[in-house]
Amino acid sequence: MSDGSKAKVLVAEDYKPLVELYNVWLKDQYEVIPAYNGQEAVDKFKEHRPDLVIMDVRMPVKGGDEAIKEIFEIDPEARIVAITAYPYTEEELGVEVVRKGFKKDEFLRLVERKLKE
Repeated sequence: MSDGSKAKVLVAEDYKPLVELYNVWLKDQYEVIPAYNGQEAVDKFKEHRPDLVIMDVRMPVKGGDEAIKEIFEIDPEARIVAITAYPYTEEELGVEVVRKGFKKDEFLRLVERKLKE
């Protein structure tokens, strides 16, 4: 961010150890905002207006696919990446899809690239 503040990254993932891992990877460079289901992701998006959303697709309460649609209704310019172990496509979700199983450096490059878009 040009004012010296950290970019905000909303991490929506129901598996808490994965949220903790993403936080460890991101916290030095970014402000990490955790959400543990799709509804919480939408609520936290409204509250914090993050620069990037990392969205798991299959989550309780509200799926990531629904949450993505709701976030785009709030902000059509929102930057969202879907991260999933399931065979969803970019065409289905309307956002870039990344398969789980990536390495730290791949994840950090993805975040950096998406924040520049």
